Amino acid sequence: MNHTTSGFLILEKAIEGFLQFKIAEGLSPNTITSYRHDLKLFCIWAGNITVNKIDSHTISRYLSWLRTDYKPIRMDGKTLRPF
Repeated sequence: MNHTTSGFLILEKAIEGFLQFKIAEGLSPNTITSYRHDLKLFCIWAGNITVNKIDSHTISRYLSWLRTDYKPIRMDGKTLRPF
């Protein structure tokens, strides 16, 4: 099911629901692919937590991680190399 025993929505399922909604809104396939990539990265970083656990502090820590520790990977899976 999409919920834990506590009744809260699991992040991974929430992301899929969000993407389905955006598809239904008619966003372009490229936009959906970009959203999927970015949200999957957040899900990998955060773990499969419930959405009620996400707050502004969680987002701030994630953005800090992106700026300091994240090693960019292209959407095709290849690591970006410095110039």
